[in-house]
Amino acid sequence: MMKAWKKRMLDHALKRMMAVIASISLAAALLPLSSEDAAAEAAAPSAFTDHIPSIHETIDESGFKHPGVGLTKEILENVRTQVREQKEPWNTYFNQMLLSPTASKSVTSSNQSGADPNKPASDAFNSQGFNSRFIADGLKAYTQALMYVITGDETYRSNGHAHHPDLVTDGPFEIRLF
Repeated sequence: MMKAWKKRMLDHALKRMMAVIASISLAAALLPLSSEDAAAEAAAPSAFTDHIPSIHETIDESGFKHPGVGLTKEILENVRTQVREQKEPWNTYFNQMLLSPTASKSVTSSNQSGADPNKPASDAFNSQGFNSRFIADGLKAYTQALMYVITGDETYRSNGHAHHPDLVTDGPFEIRLF
C-alpha cells in the first residue's frame, strides 16, 4: 500500500514538473527577441545595396576551382538570395553575423602595428600569440568577403583588400587561400 501511494505521489510530482517545464517553454517561445537580435533584424535590410557582386569561378592549372574550399559559386549565390529574401534559417544566421565584430564596417587587423597601421606588428610565425592574430585576421577577411557578396556594400570589399591584400582582389570578387 505504501508503494502505491509513493508511486502516485511521484507520478503527480512528475506531471506537475512537466506542466511547469511546458509552460516555461511556451512562454520563452512567445517572448520577444533580445535587444541584440532585434537590432540585427532591424539592421539587416539596411545592410543591403542594389549592387549584386558577380562571382567569377576560376580554375588554376592544377584544376583547383575558386571559390572551392567549402564554398562554391552556387552556394554563395544561394546564400545571398536566401538572405536577401529573408528566408530562414539564412536570415537569422546573417543577422547573428551582423552582430559579430568581424562584420564591422570599421574592422582592423589583429596584427596591426601601433606605430604604423599600414604595417604588421609582426611578420614572424614563431609564437602562439601570432597564430591567434593570424587566425583572427583570417576570420575577419572571410566575414568581410561574405558580407560583400551578400550585401554588395563596397566597404566590406575595401576592408578585406586594405587589411588582407592577398585574400581579396581588386578584380572580380575572389577568395584566395594564399
